[in-house]
Amino acid sequence: MAKQVDVVVLGATGNFGHIIVENLVKSGVSVLAVGRSEKKLASLQVEFAKLYSNADLQIFSCDVYQEFSILFQLFSPKVLINTIGPFQDCDYQIPVRCIENKVHYIDIADARNYVCGINELNCAAQHSKIAVVVGASSVPVLSSAVLVHFSSMFARFDAVQYGISPGLKTERGLATTQSILSYIGKPFKVWKNKQWMTVYGWQNCHRVDYPGVGKRWMGNCDIPDLTLFPEYFQINNLSFSAGIDNVFLHVGLWLFSWLVRCGLIRNFDRWAKPMLKISKWFDRFGSDVGVMHVKMQGENFQGNTLKKSWYIIARKGHGLQIPCVPAIVLAKKILAKQLKFTGAAAAVGLISLEEYLEALHEFEISTMID
Repeated sequence: MAKQVDVVVLGATGNFGHIIVENLVKSGVSVLAVGRSEKKLASLQVEFAKLYSNADLQIFSCDVYQEFSILFQLFSPKVLINTIGPFQDCDYQIPVRCIENKVHYIDIADARNYVCGINELNCAAQHSKIAVVVGASSVPVLSSAVLVHFSSMFARFDAVQYGISPGLKTERGLATTQSILSYIGKPFKVWKNKQWMTVYGWQNCHRVDYPGVGKRWMGNCDIPDLTLFPEYFQINNLSFSAGIDNVFLHVGLWLFSWLVRCGLIRNFDRWAKPMLKISKWFDRFGSDVGVMHVKMQGENFQGNTLKKSWYIIARKGHGLQIPCVPAIVLAKKILAKQLKFTGAAAAVGLISLEEYLEALHEFEISTMID
């Protein structure tokens, strides 16, 4: 008979998986941590057993894509959280298996086509009466929560510009590096003046001034929001950018983007491991401060021009907590039977800004409005 467990976390020993497992275990949720390395999983189990006397943590080592069917034969979870990236080339085999087994599914995908195409599973998920929620991360969850929060002030959004720049000293993994390298120099569509226009990854470099932090270089970044938000929020102009907390590394990627755009190199995906290693040589020249901004312009309900800027600033390397919040909050909502949604959709409008920030209250993370 399959063992009962509240939540399964795939990729439990990765940067994001580790944080999600710890938060759930600390909250008294029974967790099955899944990963490839039995040694790392055992270390994780020992670590949390020492930290939390009530830890209910089991471990299971396997190659998820080869042995996923065994997982549901041995364990019976209520929720599965998938943190195994990058998602750019992923199909829907894991959420499909979850639907078949009536297990709620959450992932932290940032791949635009993957997140925006999940509606094809909507009918199947509704029939199984479960939630399949993809993209449960900073974008589109926090970004949409900010826009929903400020929608009470804006009658119309003429332009929304936002972006993220992690601190260089914050831990980063191979999957994150592969995700960034997948789009540099590649064309993708953005919504400008109520029509689709082509831009190129990591180009259109500019600087954003963050209060109390300073200026960061930013460049075009391809995310699901660019497809989801124009219709959802009736925005006329939408752009998103990302940056690296080091001028040399940021400009280096910008130069590489031109090699891809000009066709001299097809892509840099296969160079992810050495480039991640090289980037870590520069950690001492960066900071542990991660930042995000959302700049909104439009009209208020009196017909006057309105501008608002919202910032979130994470210090002491706590920036990694921010993208993990949605999966944690959604899993807890499902377990408490507080999530009314069934079906398959991107994680837009499922968590309020107040809920999001409450989940971050114990960390060195603050927000500002200008």
